[in-house]
This record gives sequence, C-alpha cells and structure tokens, in this order.
Amino acid sequence: MSNLSPIHDYAAALEFLLGRIDYERAPTIPYQERHLKLDRMRDLLERLGNPHFGMPVVHIAGSKGKGSTATFVSSITSANGYRTGLYTSPHFQVVQERLRIDGLPCSEEEFVELTQYAVPAIKAMDACDDAPTFFEIITALAFVHFRRQQVDLAVLEVGLGGRLDSTNVCEPLVTIITSISFDHTRQLGNTLRSIAYEKAGIIKPNISVISGVRQGEARDEIERVARERGAPVITLGEDMEVVYHWRANGSGGESPTEAGPAGTMASSATNVASLTYVRRDHPGERLDWPLSMPGEHQAANAALALAAVDVLAEQGWQFCEESTREGLGSSRCPGRIEIVSRDPLVILDTAHNPASIRALLDVIRTSCHPARRVIVFGTTRGKDSAAMLAILATECDHLILTQYRNNPRSHPPDDLAMIVGELESQQMTRCTYEVIQSCESAWERARAMASDQDLICVTGSFFLAAELEGLVRG
Repeated sequence: MSNLSPIHDYAAALEFLLGRIDYERAPTIPYQERHLKLDRMRDLLERLGNPHFGMPVVHIAGSKGKGSTATFVSSITSANGYRTGLYTSPHFQVVQERLRIDGLPCSEEEFVELTQYAVPAIKAMDACDDAPTFFEIITALAFVHFRRQQVDLAVLEVGLGGRLDSTNVCEPLVTIITSISFDHTRQLGNTLRSIAYEKAGIIKPNISVISGVRQGEARDEIERVARERGAPVITLGEDMEVVYHWRANGSGGESPTEAGPAGTMASSATNVASLTYVRRDHPGERLDWPLSMPGEHQAANAALALAAVDVLAEQGWQFCEESTREGLGSSRCPGRIEIVSRDPLVILDTAHNPASIRALLDVIRTSCHPARRVIVFGTTRGKDSAAMLAILATECDHLILTQYRNNPRSHPPDDLAMIVGELESQQMTRCTYEVIQSCESAWERARAMASDQDLICVTGSFFLAAELEGLVRG
C-alpha cells in the first residue's frame, strides 16, 4: 500500500481525522447497523493488513467502570513484564491518549505515521461511498500501533454498547462486563435487559466472561447470551467476593465493606485503601491488595481485573504476586473521583449517569466531610439529567450549572436550571443554585465562594472535566 498522503504533520493529521463523521460529537448518536457497520470496520482493517488477527485481547464493556477496569488490567499485565497496549475513549486532552503502551501514550510522531499509513485505505473506502467514522479509524489505528509495537496483550475498552462497537472485531482471551445501568438509553434501549443484550454482544463462543452485573434482568440476559455461546461466566458476588477496606491514617480504625455498585471512598494522600479478593473455587487464597483508586466501586472494578488475570493465568500466562500488587497499586485513571488539591478540597470527576453520580456522592458523604459542598455541573444532551440533578440537589449545598464548549452535545444550563427549579417547587432540593454559561467562569465562581473547609467538585461529563482540567489543576 502506498504511504503517499497529504498528512505532513500532527496538525494535518488531526484536521484529517476530526473532519470525519464523529458520533462522539454529533448532537444525537445513531445506533443501527446501517450506521455502525462491523463489516465496514473489517473492510478497513483488511485494507490495513488485518493487524488485529491473532492479537491477544482483553475486551471490556459496561455502563460504568470499564475505563478503570481496563486501566487495572493493563497496569497489572505491564507490571508482570508483558508489553501491554491499552485502548480507551474518549480522550481527556489529546487524541493519542487513547493509544497507550505500558501506560505511555502514542507520540505525535507515531500518530502522524499511523494516520499517513491509513489515509490511502480511508480514501479508497470514501470513494466506494462507505466512509469510515472517526471512531472506526482511531480503533483501526490502535490495532496498527499495537501490532507495530509488538504488544503481548491489548486491553480494549468498548466505546458504546458492545454488539456493534468497532472494537468488537477482536479475538479476546477473556471478556469483562463491568456493570449495567441506564445510560445511552436512546441507543441501547430503555430497559436493563436491552442494555445488557447490547453489552453482552462482546461475549464470544467458549471464551470466559467476567461479570460485575448483579441486577436480576441484566444478569439473566448476560447469562442467557453466555449459555447460548458456551461461554463460562464468573460473576462478582457469586463466584468471587471482594471486601473493600479504607483506613484514615492516624485514625487507628478500618472500615471494611462488601463491594457493591456504588462507591464509598475518596482518594487522598492521608487515606489507605485496599481490598480483599477471594475466588470461591480457591477459598484458601484470601489476599489483600492495595487499591490506588479508592472507593467500593473501584474495589469491584479491581476484583474484575484480578479475575481476568486469573483466567489468563489458567491459560498459561505468568503472574507473580509482587508484580501484580505493584501494578494494582500504581494504576491511575484521571477524572475518576480524582482529588486534585486541598484547602479547599477539589475533586475532578467524569460521572455522567445516575449510578456514577451516586458513587461520587457516597465517596463525598463517607470520607470527605467538608463544611459545604459546591458542585460545578454540566452534562450532555440525551443523558438522564433530571435523575442526576435530583440526586445532586439533595446532597450538595450549592449547585453551579454550566456547559462545556468543546462538543456540540452540551446540555444548555438554562434547561438544567428548569429541572432544578421544578425540584425546588416540589421541595425535593436542599441546595441553592445558579447558572453560569461559561464553564471557566463557573469554576472561578466556585473557587471564589469556597473556603478552605469546603469541597468543590466538577462533574457531569467527561467533556466538562476535560475542558476544565487545566484550570482545576492550576
């Protein structure tokens, strides 16, 4: 294949890619086979030499927790000496963050070379009136990058759903479904069963699936699909148990809790988090593990990662306890209830559905104990804004409603204010609130009104957290 292309530098590569159809930025996201074609994805990969063929993969789907779980798996395998590719989405600041090897993002130079290589294939498909989307191209570039870098293992996070996702052309050694909750309901359906069906689309015949799903109809659907495909299921709470521990340094106490779907602990420099993980088929192996991203929900995510590592070990992969401990304890995932600074306590978070908002507030409620809680909130059209605001309005002291500008899907803050106003009229809120159109001004307002004893939390969207990250980090 010719490498001739109009891509000469990083700016040109970005311009070319960002000019593609990008459902992450579209006002509405279609989810039909005529829009999201796995055949088109396979065609693109074939034109690029089928870099995904024979690549060992851990494939991860879920309504929440899949990015953290992917990071845990990648960190553990890297620490054990396996060259590991990690593909996640969306990116926080730069697109090449989506393509990591042993924790390091693809360089600008590598990204330009990858784009140059792909341009002839993309243009050939354009000419056939079957233009690949932005996400399809980035996913293909990840496969090419990982093949060129000769990774031992690729950890792939699903972008949307699972069944029709561009990553679902892979050949996994093990799959993980982290959780099922109401998100992307316009695309995936408005019942937990229908959402579970789409996530279960990544289950492959005779390949073990690790499941963190506990709700009845969602769990039943995953188990039904797994039975049809002869895939063994290892389920959190049934085949393995995890107990989350948090200890505040200097307190002399420890609070163990059985992990569930909501989080209960924030990360801090003075707190120590860990988990106890037990497989029921190995009841004598009861090990305590460090947890770098504290919270009950993160303990559950880490347990899913450890279960996946157990499956890999059964397939002959070599892991040692010391390296696994190092990998788990050093995992980092920006924007996941991330404490950025103190006095006042500042949390940067990407929660964007009711379940994640509950996890965030559980963390704040049980561990932070601020004088006042100031929330800077902006979200995306199509999300369950009313449910998220109903939860926040009973837990925070002041709510600043705003919007991000880096994506046209932002929900207008005046519309959010109408939702809060309705909650107020029904006496379903305990907070004051205001609208500030600019998210930068919203952040400055929060900083100005917060004392050293208060908490400021930016949440509601990955895009809002990304847009404010530079200001929040100071």
